[in-house]
Amino acid sequence: MSTSTTTQPRNADASTKSASADGRSSRCNSNRIINTLNIFGYLFNLATAYLGGVAGWFGGVSNQELSDKYQTLITPAAIYFGYIWGLIFLFQGFFAAAQILPRFRDHPLVQRGIGYWYFMTCLAQSAWTICFGYEMFITAFVAMVALLLTLLTILNLQWRSIDQEERKKKSDRFLVANNAISLDDDDF
Repeated sequence: MSTSTTTQPRNADASTKSASADGRSSRCNSNRIINTLNIFGYLFNLATAYLGGVAGWFGGVSNQELSDKYQTLITPAAIYFGYIWGLIFLFQGFFAAAQILPRFRDHPLVQRGIGYWYFMTCLAQSAWTICFGYEMFITAFVAMVALLLTLLTILNLQWRSIDQEERKKKSDRFLVANNAISLDDDDF
C-alpha cells in the first residue's frame, strides 16, 4: 500500500512537470507565431508600399503623383517624402529582424507589449496604401484611423509591460531583502 502511495505522488509530479513543459511549449509556439506574423506583416507592408506607393500598381498612380495632385499645408516636398518613408521602413525592418533573434523573441516587450498588434498595424498601413492609390479617401481615412488605434494600443501595451516588469523587480527586491533579514534573525 505504501508503494502505491509513493507511486501516486511521483506520477503527479511527472504530470505536473509534463503540464508545465506543455505550457512552456504552447507559449513558445504562440511566441513564434507572433514573431512570424510580424515578419510577414512587415514584408507584406513593404511590398504593398513599394508596389502601390512607388510603382503605382494600385490605381495606376504613385503616392508622389497623388501628393502633387492633392496639396495640403502638411504635404512634404517631393524630395523629403522618400527620405521620411525610407527611414520609417528602415526602422520597421530593424524591429522585424530584431524581434526574431533569440535575445528578443521571447522578451515581454515583444510578446506582451506588441504581440499581434504590429501585424495589425502593417495590415492597416497596407490598406491605407491601396485605398489611397485608388483615391478612396474615406476608406483610406478609416484605414488611417485603424492604423492610429493599433499604434496607440501598442504604446499602451508597452507602458503596461514596462510597469509590470518594474513592479516585479520591486517585488523581487522586497523578497530578497525580506529573506536576508529572516536569515540574519535565524542565525541568532
